[in-house]
Amino acid sequence: MPRQKRADEAGGIYHALNRGNRRQTIFRKDGDYEAFLQVLTQGLELYPVELFAYVLMPNHWHMVLRPVDGIVSRGGVSVGQYAVDQDFGRDGGQEDVRC
Repeated sequence: MPRQKRADEAGGIYHALNRGNRRQTIFRKDGDYEAFLQVLTQGLELYPVELFAYVLMPNHWHMVLRPVDGIVSRGGVSVGQYAVDQDFGRDGGQEDVRC
């Protein structure tokens, strides 16, 4: 059975997270965190998103954000995935967005 469509409301605030496959470490050294934050900053310049909070942990990250245009898939999730793709050049793992 396919999963239900995610809520996607203009002005909605979302909790986005990304975890390493099988909960593997995605940030292996201090430089990984720094590089992620640099690329995240670039992603925020490319996509219309308000970032309210974030936390980076060795095997996953969380963000609380609001896509300005109300489209999560083009805004919020893209910012985080952009950072993973640009910084690590690999798929960072599972991605989930929850209201």
